[in-house]
Amino acid sequence: MNKNSCDVGIAITTYLRKDMVCNLVDRIQALTRSDYKIVVCDDGSSDGTVEELRKKGITVLGGKNKSIA
Repeated sequence: MNKNSCDVGIAITTYLRKDMVCNLVDRIQALTRSDYKIVVCDDGSSDGTVEELRKKGITVLGGKNKSIA
């Protein structure tokens, strides 16, 4: 990074929305030109959300469902 670049952090919360969150990540990646980091906070999804996001190289935080997403 050079001194003219900007770090952007994007946090997304989700629960049982694999298709929606994966589409959102794809759109962010397609449209964002500056340096950024995406972190998804998953509230215990059982629909393959975590696995699909990790295949895309996205950092996923989460655990057992606690109904907080």
